[in-house]
Amino acid sequence: MEITKVGDRWDLPVAGQLVTQLRFDYAFSILLEDGVLIRIGGSFILITADGQHALDPGSDPEKMAPVLALTRSTVVQGAAFEDGRLELNFSTGELLLVPISEQYEAWEAAGSKGLLVVSSPGGGLTVF
Repeated sequence: MEITKVGDRWDLPVAGQLVTQLRFDYAFSILLEDGVLIRIGGSFILITADGQHALDPGSDPEKMAPVLALTRSTVVQGAAFEDGRLELNFSTGELLLVPISEQYEAWEAAGSKGLLVVSSPGGGLTVF
């Protein structure tokens, strides 16, 4: 997985990738067909045709139902902003927004070739 810097963001190499799995535990994870795993550890927003959904994977699992719309969709664009935010656009029209967290790593993206991008606590990105 290689990322490209464009202005105040890094474009993640996820465009055109099919969502093959959604995983639920105390976090929410999206697995893409090329092996990229995006794990969201806290609250996030999913914007759909039905409106805006504030979601928290650590809460009642039934409240995570709106993310099921991402099943078998394709990522159009993934952007990791220097302040630690994440935006994922999907072919089905959904937009997933992950804000920074002051206390913990809000999200991470791990690639099949060893690259790891992490939203640092308090903001910023760390790339391993």
